[in-house]
Amino acid sequence: MKLKTTLNFVFGLVVSSCGFSDTKEEGQIADENRVEIKIDSLRLDTIFVSAKAISQVGFFFFLKDGIGFSDRIQSKVYEYDFEGNFKGSFLGTGEGPDRQNGTHGIVVNEDKLMVLSDRSISSFDSTYVRQNRLNLDWGGEESHEEMLHAPSPEMFGLYEITWISREANMPFIVLEEEQGFILPVMMTHPELNGYWTTEYYETVPMLGLFDQDFKLQKLGGLRSKEYLNYQYLPNFDYIHLEQKGDSLLVCFPIDPLIHIYDLNFNFLGTFGERGKSMKTDYIPTQTLEEAESQWETDFLQFGHYDDLFYDEKQNLVFRTYLPQGKGNGSSRLQIYRNETLIGDLEVPIRFRVLGSKDGVFYADGIVEEENEVLAFYRFTLNEN
Repeated sequence: MKLKTTLNFVFGLVVSSCGFSDTKEEGQIADENRVEIKIDSLRLDTIFVSAKAISQVGFFFFLKDGIGFSDRIQSKVYEYDFEGNFKGSFLGTGEGPDRQNGTHGIVVNEDKLMVLSDRSISSFDSTYVRQNRLNLDWGGEESHEEMLHAPSPEMFGLYEITWISREANMPFIVLEEEQGFILPVMMTHPELNGYWTTEYYETVPMLGLFDQDFKLQKLGGLRSKEYLNYQYLPNFDYIHLEQKGDSLLVCFPIDPLIHIYDLNFNFLGTFGERGKSMKTDYIPTQTLEEAESQWETDFLQFGHYDDLFYDEKQNLVFRTYLPQGKGNGSSRLQIYRNETLIGDLEVPIRFRVLGSKDGVFYADGIVEEENEVLAFYRFTLNEN
């Protein structure tokens, strides 16, 4: 479930002044419809792996020489080769140099593993020995009274990470030469939040830039204007974030368009096509209690865009979506090249592209806790 369950906020320490990017023109209309279907099928194999001693709450991720599974309950990583053979288990809760408390998001950066917990980012080498760990520093110059009684989008101390499902790899971007990180951010102040304030969707940034010391330096990017059509959809207030060269791709669960920003959070444009047979008669809520009681229904019964991945080797953007929600039993996969839709295919539920090697793609996967079944997908594209 989503990790934000109460309306509260953390007051930061006083730090030096930081930046705020005021993005103005996040338009909702793509320049033109760009569709040229060239991929009409894919060849899919299911690679079953050992699930012994795994809690099966977590996600698969891509490694240079195989596939990893992040066990969110045990804070452990299990490694498999591309054929599904078990290679070993690593990390786990504790305070030692090979321990990790929380594996909410994982980014493999060359020979390093960057691991996000609820309050810190850790760097491990290829042998899973920790090289560095620092807590995220949200900063904020305003006093407790100012933040409590006069909240504004410029107050760094009011922000927190925008969490998503425990079964998905929390999206964050590691900048080149480890010069910093980009994380999705949100605010849950009683007077400025996604549960009952329109101003939140109009003014509160969704992206945070942290420097190499993990200190928040800049905020930017506004939420899709699609949210303003509802009062309100807080359960769908999160983003899928991906880097494509010098730009950021942002996908909102309720918006058919993919938004593009540069690394300074300047809005560049949109592209994308609406998914097929999307059920979008969402049920708005106006209180925290209403939203929480509707959490499961929202994702089981309503269409939403579910993941975003860019494959640099083949210059392809993959976006997974669930037309009728998770309860329908299948997903669909959109494939874009140069912002043109070249494929829209039915795929299994929970299908999220992880990476590729030698022209073969890999995807998350089957995770069935009750039946103790764990598997990832391997596929190739059939292009006309």
